[in-house]
Amino acid sequence: MTHRILLAVLVVVLSLPIIGARADEVSSNAVPERVAACMLRDAYLLSSNAEGALGAGQSSEALTGFTNALAQFQRIQKLYPGWQSGLVNHRVSEIDDVVRRLRAGAPGEEVASDDRIRRLIRDMEQVRILLALSGEPRAATDAEETSILRERIRRMEEENAALQRANRALVDETARLDARLAKREKRSEPRPQAGLVASVLRREAQQLEQQQQPATAIALLAEACLLMPDSTEMTLAFGLTQMRAGKFAEARDTLLALADRTRTNATVYTALGSAYMGNNDLSSARDAFEKAVSLNPEMGDAHYNLAMLYMERDPPDTANAEREYMRAIQAGAAPDPALSSAIRDLSIIKALKQKKKPASGNSVKR
Repeated sequence: MTHRILLAVLVVVLSLPIIGARADEVSSNAVPERVAACMLRDAYLLSSNAEGALGAGQSSEALTGFTNALAQFQRIQKLYPGWQSGLVNHRVSEIDDVVRRLRAGAPGEEVASDDRIRRLIRDMEQVRILLALSGEPRAATDAEETSILRERIRRMEEENAALQRANRALVDETARLDARLAKREKRSEPRPQAGLVASVLRREAQQLEQQQQPATAIALLAEACLLMPDSTEMTLAFGLTQMRAGKFAEARDTLLALADRTRTNATVYTALGSAYMGNNDLSSARDAFEKAVSLNPEMGDAHYNLAMLYMERDPPDTANAEREYMRAIQAGAAPDPALSSAIRDLSIIKALKQKKKPASGNSVKR
């Protein structure tokens, strides 16, 4: 729509009587505003042709055209400093920027990029040319056309102001989004480089543990946890390695902190229960295993360890031990013939003891 308006206005401009651009070509009784308007028309035509060349990729021709247009606008500034100064000064600044960028070798498509506000300014410029060249209204139709043109200027200036307000709001919203993005990046997962280094450290720790170097393996995993402090998998591996090295107190502290952070990971609670068992804290161990099976009833290792804890009681609780052992087997835990035999044997002994009762009544001596 804007381009159709530009072409229509340009046709009207070109259909006006040809008037020289320089003041010495106008009779002495010419109106100064009309002379300035004619110069502005010529400057506009020069800049329009230059823009056409720029759009066609002809940077050299565009530079020549913009240079001539700039000179024409600067002549208007000098000869008529008070006439349409806001418009003329804007065009001088705009075209001067284009000339400088073209001389600096900027790509034509970059310089040719435009926005809606600039197109509105150019549209208003053409309307002002028509108003200046129209002179005094000669008939009612001329006055009506002039009024319509002035109304167009008013509407476009209002739209220009609205676009500038919208642009400021967009800049503010962009700043807010950038700030939110910066905060999110600070809370985000570690960078891929940190995760890669941590994974390498973990593999090296596994190899060192197989080579009977648990202390070095633990040190490497501690470094990996520093690189990935929010990784449940890395911290769990650290705690399990501490347990296998016999450092049950350190493992308990590591896994307890992890359990407090995750709260719903049955594997973590199972490992924590094992650390408690290593520290001979059987009550806390039972609580941890029961938490694990409440989160995941199919956690076979937790059921198995509960069976072991029931067998550690004095006297052994064979009924609950057998129940937990069977649940462990059903969940996929490996059978333990020794535990199974112990549960069976103690159950038999307990049953025999219950059947055996002391002799009652008076005995008769013969």
